[in-house]
Amino acid sequence: SERSVVVREAGPFSRRLNELQAGAEIFLRGPYGSGAPHIDSPAVIHVGGGTGIASLLEIAHSLRQNHRQTFLLGARTREHLFGIQPV
Repeated sequence: SERSVVVREAGPFSRRLNELQAGAEIFLRGPYGSGAPHIDSPAVIHVGGGTGIASLLEIAHSLRQNHRQTFLLGARTREHLFGIQPV
């Protein structure tokens, strides 16, 4: 399925990704790991920082029907909070 990808330039690989034109196709594998646990609570607080923020959206979509969700996001600086108005 189609997704958007945001890349913060940090080295040669991310620099090359940023050189791609909008609409370019890339192949991604993952996510890896054990996934999100089953949650019985009606409320979920997602906490992430840096690149860990990326996986929270997919987890939130899988939970959205049955849970009230709050997000606590952190970053090194205000400028690293992509698309978010810092408070």
